[in-house]
Formats: sequence, C-alpha cells, structure tokens
Amino acid sequence: MKVEETLLSIIIPAHNAASTLERLIKSIQVKNEKIEIIIVENGSQDATLEAAHNLAEQYPYIRVMQSEKGVSAARNEGLKHAQGKWIAFADADDWFVPGTLSELIKHADADLTLFCYEAGKKKRIIASGHECFKGKECQSARVRMLENPTLYMPVWSKLFSGDIIRRYGLQFDKRLAFSEDSDFTFRYSKYCSSIAFSDKYMYHYDINDASVMHTFDGKKTEQYLKAMQITSGSLDQEPQIIKDAFKKYILMHLNIVMVREVYVAANKESFSKKTADMKRILKKEPFASTLRSIKLSDCKSVRTIPIAMLKLKCYRIAGMIFQLKAAVNARREKS
Repeated sequence: MKVEETLLSIIIPAHNAASTLERLIKSIQVKNEKIEIIIVENGSQDATLEAAHNLAEQYPYIRVMQSEKGVSAARNEGLKHAQGKWIAFADADDWFVPGTLSELIKHADADLTLFCYEAGKKKRIIASGHECFKGKECQSARVRMLENPTLYMPVWSKLFSGDIIRRYGLQFDKRLAFSEDSDFTFRYSKYCSSIAFSDKYMYHYDINDASVMHTFDGKKTEQYLKAMQITSGSLDQEPQIIKDAFKKYILMHLNIVMVREVYVAANKESFSKKTADMKRILKKEPFASTLRSIKLSDCKSVRTIPIAMLKLKCYRIAGMIFQLKAAVNARREKS
C-alpha cells in the first residue's frame, strides 16, 4: 500500500506470545482494508513466529517481521515499515475493546489522541468528555500527562500521527529497560500542534503478575534512575512550564520505585532496612535535586503526600505510606 492509502498501522511487539496473539488480532475488528497490522517477533522461545505467520495467512493486512530481543527494538522495526496516517501500539497479551477501533479512527482529530482504557477490572478514565488542546494550549495537555505518567504516558490506547513520527525520525530508545513508553510519548508530544483526550474506551491492558514490570527482583531502581536521566536530556529546549511539570514526572517515578521495589511485600528486608535503602536512593540523581527543588506547596494531591513527608524528612511516615500503597496495589492487581 502507498502511505496515503493506509489509514492505520498497528504495531505489535510479540515475545513469547503464541498463546495470546490471536486474541489480540481478533479484537481489532476493523472492517477496512486501509489498515495494516505489523507483528514483530523478537527473540521468542515459543511458537510466536509460527502463530504470527498463521494469522498472516488468514488476514491479508498482517505483515510479520522480526527484530532483536526487546520491546523497543521491535517497535522501532515496526515504525521503520509503518505506512499509516495513524499509528497505534499494542502489546501482544492485551487487546482492543471490541467494536471500538473503527469508530475511533474515523473521529481522530489531533496529532495525538489519548483514549480511556481498562487495566484489569479497573476503568482508567482519561477524560469525562472530548477535550482538544491546540497550539500553545498543548503545553497544558503535556503538563497534565507528565504529572500523572502511569495514567497518560503509555503508548497504547493512543493514536499517533504517522507523519510526525516519520518527519522527525522518532524511535524508542533501546537503552531503556523501563519507561521507554513515557520517554517516547514525551518526545513525540513536543511536536504536536493538537492533543486530544477522549472519553471513549479503546484498549484493555491485561495485568500479568508474572510480567517483569510486576515482579520484584530488586534490580529495577537503577534502571528507573537511568530512564529519568536519559529523558531529562530532552528538556533543554522545553519551556519552563514543561520543566516544572517534569519534576513531578520524576517524583512520580520515585513513587513507583518505592512502591514496587523498596516497600513491596516481596522484598523481605525489615522496615528499617527498607527505609535505609530509601534514604540511599534519595541521594541519587535526578531524585536528589528534584526533591530539593520541589516546593511543599506543590504537594497538594493525595499522590504527593509521601513526597511532602520526604521534604519534611519524616522518613518513617513516608515509608509507612509507601508500604500501604504497595499493599493496596497488590490487592488490586490480584482482584
């Protein structure tokens, strides 16, 4: 297909996804030949590649490719070949909300459109109606996204402009093991002249307790620190309002580290040892300088209460809050 003939490209990294790939493909339900689905197998040890080729035989708009191992490498391979006016990303163990995708792409009216999604049994609400920010208003949309990255920054449940991605040669940073989604979304949003938030549901994120993201191994802290440092390098030409919002982005990742790596129940260290580890992590950049520069008056939301406690050096109270949040997360993800 020529670029102008392809309405939508859906890029799917597929690693050990033989058992879930067909479910995702069937959920797309777009009765339109102007789409393409690009499945990129990357380093699987099961029959993912065979499953992908079988699906390609059934659906003529599926293309199968391979890349080196890693979700960023796979997405970059997909981007290299994607021809669509719009580009969507999906993980092979998730699915699209049935019957919605055709309608949503018809009404896409912005360089970046964010849709509501399901995370397990929980509804994640992006907007209560349709909101579209244009021109300088996009800075307000970007601030909103940065201040709540777990809700707004994943690349799935969004429509990206293929033209912007191709024009600026945007790719995922293969150095990142975590937050590669947020890094890409942040750098992409810089080039948007319009950003929309939709109250329509597009995507179902399947919470997998065995996934790398949800499994404690005590090794992710350094990877999150590296991600924050790398993404910080994109700030030089950004306006002050974005730089200020990025501080909250960093502190939300500090929250993630505390909840998933330090105070999580799977970490069998004592509370005192966990608190000592927290103090050690707080001395590392960019957490240290960001925590110093953030004001107590910026910590007004419930999510920033533990940050306020850290500012006040009430470390045990902050630790207790993080531990409670870790327990709540665990119960929510198992329900």
